[in-house]
Amino acid sequence: EGACRHVDSDDDDQSLPSLGSTGSELSEFTCDEISQVELCHLLGPAIPEDESKHVTIPSGFTRPANLEHSIKIDLPVGFRRIRKAFLNQDNDFWDKKVLSGTLKYKNIASKGWDRHSDVIGSPTVPKGLKYGDIVGATKKTEYLMPKTALVKANMAYETTTITAYDDHCFAIEMMTSNPDVPFGKKFIAHTKIVVYNTGANSCVMECSVETVFPNGPPMAISRQIKHAMKTGSIEVFEKIGSSIKNCAVSYGWV
Repeated sequence: EGACRHVDSDDDDQSLPSLGSTGSELSEFTCDEISQVELCHLLGPAIPEDESKHVTIPSGFTRPANLEHSIKIDLPVGFRRIRKAFLNQDNDFWDKKVLSGTLKYKNIASKGWDRHSDVIGSPTVPKGLKYGDIVGATKKTEYLMPKTALVKANMAYETTTITAYDDHCFAIEMMTSNPDVPFGKKFIAHTKIVVYNTGANSCVMECSVETVFPNGPPMAISRQIKHAMKTGSIEVFEKIGSSIKNCAVSYGWV
């Protein structure tokens, strides 16, 4: 309880475009559906450096700004462990468990990070490479979203960019388009996930989103588009955060 805290200011008609989801067709992602062994595998082993209570904030650090609406989730799992699960090219947590298992997306194809793919998500970086060298790395992912009561099954095209990366914080931003849905060529879902290291095998995840209308919002439908994205995104992020938190508590990780 208390793991998810909404921090957006207006719940009425504003957007939460995340992962292209409309929210109504999401499946539960709970400890009952996956074993402790499987979840531990997906999150990867505990990383010793995460045990430290002391977190060094880099000199000149600027907190990444959230997008239009956000949710904050406390996670009792180490920062580096989460970073590896979310970003490492060899980890199945995001593609197989979040996109496929939770959201029921199919035909998932990712081209991987366009640089430093063998390093991104690792607990440390090799000598001669700076964390700042990773910032700006991008990857492209596409997937088939299931049909809903409102739209047929359709392809989504997502570009993810790492916008912050060090041992205190990492951030990724996703721009997702669904050109085959009604008005799909008129809007883009802009999603941002920022994770902060709070030490002692814990971190805080802030997820924020907004709708982008490259050529201006369509007058008749923009409010509905923004509201559907907001509702769906909050549900997605709460399911991911709550499932990790509940499993961590249930299996004695905290």
